[in-house]
Amino acid sequence: YVETRFWDISPLEDNAFGLWRTATGQIASLHASWTQWKNLFSFELVGGDGYARAEGLGGSYGSEYAVVGRRRAEGGAPVEERFDYPGEDLSWGHEWADFVGVISGSQGHGAEVSTALATIEWIYRLYMAADQNRVVCHDEKPTYSIRRG
Repeated sequence: YVETRFWDISPLEDNAFGLWRTATGQIASLHASWTQWKNLFSFELVGGDGYARAEGLGGSYGSEYAVVGRRRAEGGAPVEERFDYPGEDLSWGHEWADFVGVISGSQGHGAEVSTALATIEWIYRLYMAADQNRVVCHDEKPTYSIRRG
C-alpha cells in the first residue's frame, strides 16, 4: 500500500507498506514513512536460530550499531552481541567511487546493473498493484505507465 495522508505531496506518498511472502512461506515486511516524527532507521532479520538488527544512520538518525541475537537451545532470552560503528559513515563515498569506477571501465564491487533494474521494475509493479488495489505476483511482467493522483 502507498498512502498520502499528511503531507500535500501528491502524486507521491508519505507512507509505503509492503508485505511479501515467498513460495516456501517466508514473510518480509517494509514500512517507509515521511510521517515518523523522529528520524528512525531500523532493519531487522529474524530466522529460526536468531536475529540481526541494524539501527541508526548517523546524524539525526542516531549512532549506527548492529545487534546479533542467538537463540538458546534451552529457551529463554537470546544471547545478544552488539557491534557499534562510531564516527563518520564513509559508505556513500565508497559507493560513489565504485560507481564512477564502473562507468570508467573498472570492475565494480557493488550490485550489478541487472540487480538495479530488477529493483526498479519491482517498484513499478508495486505502484501499479497499489493503484489497482491488488497483490503482485512474482512472475508478473513490469509495466512502465503509472498514473497516480
